[in-house]
Amino acid sequence: MATYMPANFDVRDANLALVLIREFPFATLVSGPHPNPPPQAGEGDMFVTHLPIVAIGDASAWHLQGHVAKANPHWSRLGESESVLLMFHGPHGYVSPNWYEVKEAVPTWNYLVVHVQAKVHLLHEAEAKEAVLKRLIARFEPGYAAQWHELDPGFQSRMLEAIVGFRFEVIDWQAKFKLSQNRPKMDRANVVAQLARGDAQSQAMATWMRRLGIGTDA
Repeated sequence: MATYMPANFDVRDANLALVLIREFPFATLVSGPHPNPPPQAGEGDMFVTHLPIVAIGDASAWHLQGHVAKANPHWSRLGESESVLLMFHGPHGYVSPNWYEVKEAVPTWNYLVVHVQAKVHLLHEAEAKEAVLKRLIARFEPGYAAQWHELDPGFQSRMLEAIVGFRFEVIDWQAKFKLSQNRPKMDRANVVAQLARGDAQSQAMATWMRRLGIGTDA
């Protein structure tokens, strides 16, 4: 797995990567061509699906879980233990050169992203898929758990039959947090101050910069 990664923006702390994944769990799943795709798998060299993900474990040992509709042909293109890419995008936004102390500057775009290369394991068994579903419910709407348990078993069975679960075993990961670390101290402080006055995404970037001590060291 390769990406353009200036040293200033390279984050090696798995705890921070997991924090971003858990705060922004809607992932982009990308896979290459299957060597022998079944007819229903669709055409094209690449396949992309967007899906919510839950991270299981901590920085010492973690993996990812999720599911897609069985009607989505992406799962049928994935061989057991095939390597895939999941991308998690955090807050991002425009940074004006007018926020810097010097005028010889140009606009840029700041962002936070985590890339995860993983082996995919398909989950077809109802029990395994329900376990993934319950983890997603616990993450996004714990109160729905009671309603799920009260649903007709036949309906539950049909819903579980209509999905395919994934367990993503992490092979490698990269976290790129481009947050003006390459600018002088006063510029970093100015960027934080300006972002804090902006929209929700800008404010979220300011929060991350403070969390990492960027712009608070002027």
